[in-house]
Amino acid sequence: SYFCPASPPRRVRSKPDRPGVQVWVWIAASNVPLPPRAMRVYSTPLATTYHANTASCASCCTLLYAAALLFIPWSVAFAVGGFWMKESFVREQPLVRFNHQVLVEGYGSTPSERFGWSTSGELNAALGDSFRPCELRTWSEDSNRDGRPEALHFKLSVPLASATGGGAPLSVHSITFLVGLSAQYDDGAHSPLSIEGVVYAQASSPLAGSRLLQHGDLMLHASAPLESYTDPPRPACPETFSFLDTPVREDGLAQTAHDVLTRYATCNDTLRYVPQPELWTPGVGDVFEAELTMMVPSNNIFYRPSVAELLKLAWVQYLALFFPCYWLLNGLLHAIIHYGVVTTRAHHPIKGKSI
Repeated sequence: SYFCPASPPRRVRSKPDRPGVQVWVWIAASNVPLPPRAMRVYSTPLATTYHANTASCASCCTLLYAAALLFIPWSVAFAVGGFWMKESFVREQPLVRFNHQVLVEGYGSTPSERFGWSTSGELNAALGDSFRPCELRTWSEDSNRDGRPEALHFKLSVPLASATGGGAPLSVHSITFLVGLSAQYDDGAHSPLSIEGVVYAQASSPLAGSRLLQHGDLMLHASAPLESYTDPPRPACPETFSFLDTPVREDGLAQTAHDVLTRYATCNDTLRYVPQPELWTPGVGDVFEAELTMMVPSNNIFYRPSVAELLKLAWVQYLALFFPCYWLLNGLLHAIIHYGVVTTRAHHPIKGKSI
């Protein structure tokens, strides 16, 4: 059934597809009731068609309309910025494990009052008289039981009494704590990243201390965004890094914290310990205790999006500007054609004659 709001209801004979078959179509306004026992099954609007020669002003206006409809949304989206997204990020909590590698360095009131300890027997032997046997307790905290610890705890006890049994105990004015950790970032949005790194905490005071308490967060430092999940993973360091793989230097001396951090600085992706202000308790006793807590929060991991993700976000931005431009340009083209700004031939759907 066809509806024409401006015409009264009337029955018109249409041209059938097969000879000898007569088809009658009711043409009525939408507000006119249908005949008895009639049901509306489908409706289409009546439209007036406008024609023009190929080389005419009306044809040029139509071509300009189509070109503007395609170009304006793209140019506006590109000019505003963020059309081609070069970087993206996700919030991810890494899986951090303790590698059972520790190096401790401490200093007294003078540079000669130096002591050290590590989990490497070869390095401890190279320390000589500076070696101090320490006690270290470590444990992890996983409150939500998801297999990813939220915190790593370290408790160090350093004996300060003289090894010979006589003399005053050693006073601690500075201490450096290096810990070997492994971290895995395996979110599905980017390529997996595995890091064998070292973090360090350091505290010092002009007053001799008997206790140190410090909290901080483990953060990822990347020199460049990670690759997308479609690309192979990249190594965190140019060479495999383990800060106690060479405990003794070529000159026979024990490796120091400076040597470890110098080699670790060559890595592209590293772990960093961001500490809060430490609590240094002054005093001199037989034992110096240090409690270190490393929180493992969710980090912002920056990565390069894949081609599919890039096109998806660009397409959404294009469509967001395409529809407003379509409404404006379509209204402008309708006004130009309908009000005769350019010459066209109008074909009425019912009269069948050019206007």
